[in-house]
Amino acid sequence: MKKNDILEPLNGIKGIGAVIIAFFFHYGNFLSVDLSPLYCTLTRNLCENGWLMVELFFMLSGIVFTLLYYPQINSGMKGIEFTVLRISRLYPMHLFTLCMVAVVQAIRNTCNLGQWCFIKNDLYHFILHIFMIHQFGFQSDNSFNQVSWTVSISVVLYFVFFWISRKSIQKSGFLMCCLLMLVAGFAMIQSNLYVFLNWPWIGRGMIAFFTGCIFDVVVSYEKINIKILDIVFICVLLIWILFRACLWMSMDNNGWLVACCYSIILFPALVYFSIRIRVIRKILSGKAMKALGKLSFSLFMIHYPIQLILVTFNEIFSLEWNYETGRFCMLYIFCSMTAAYVALHYVEESISGKIRKYYYDTMAAAGK
Repeated sequence: MKKNDILEPLNGIKGIGAVIIAFFFHYGNFLSVDLSPLYCTLTRNLCENGWLMVELFFMLSGIVFTLLYYPQINSGMKGIEFTVLRISRLYPMHLFTLCMVAVVQAIRNTCNLGQWCFIKNDLYHFILHIFMIHQFGFQSDNSFNQVSWTVSISVVLYFVFFWISRKSIQKSGFLMCCLLMLVAGFAMIQSNLYVFLNWPWIGRGMIAFFTGCIFDVVVSYEKINIKILDIVFICVLLIWILFRACLWMSMDNNGWLVACCYSIILFPALVYFSIRIRVIRKILSGKAMKALGKLSFSLFMIHYPIQLILVTFNEIFSLEWNYETGRFCMLYIFCSMTAAYVALHYVEESISGKIRKYYYDTMAAAGK
């Protein structure tokens, strides 16, 4: 498959995933998820299991990294350049939303409202967030903008990816390293160790991310017959259906295993057919879906701060908003989308662009 055929639909998929997490699954921060105005028979799985979209995000990152960064790293991209590119992408929104939550939580403390949702909002946990290590195992509970735990895990994944890309000259060697990372991810989850690092959570990210890397190596292989790939992924879907029907009930209490099965079975098949089926690819590559995909990271990062602001505003002014109503739901969606749009242009893209420009200008001035 061509690079553009793979990349273009991915933005739309990311946008859909961000919407599911922000408006379906995390609406449960307001009240029991089954009381959400968006909850119905059709959306029940999205509201109850929307957390699995994080696995999808990690997997999509693996695909994009293998397509865009592996060739550059393999050709000699320096570690400092890779670090600047990735940290400049994550850190501005991370720091901005962290400060938003810190300010609102301080206002809540001043008004004697107490903490809401994520309760460990002290200096120690603020410092962990500053250094993006708040999901490494040093934390005592969820804190500040806890949805940014994915940022913390992503830092680990990025540097593991850089290391194996630098070491693997051939794609076959890279593929073998990715397979080893899958095995390591499963071992981390099964170990259930939280000594020094939060191994199960890192393992969860590794399985999804390196599944994405393997996915790209396979579907981008020039000599592979596309019809064979179609058959393979049809079989994967059939395996998922059989697995879902026969084994799912016995796995209800093992969230780690459920997440892994989505990562290595269902999501690769869904992404493949989203790319392969022309009608779906065209929809996901359209202007509206591209715009939503562009907004996805900002929306993912800012939706909890918006929730916190709305709840705090409601409590301070005794507005008695009913979170079960469609009216409040629309207010929340409007505020989140607006804030995400503003943050995209004035925080995520603006600051990221300035950091990268400063780096390249400095390198050019130094003659490097």
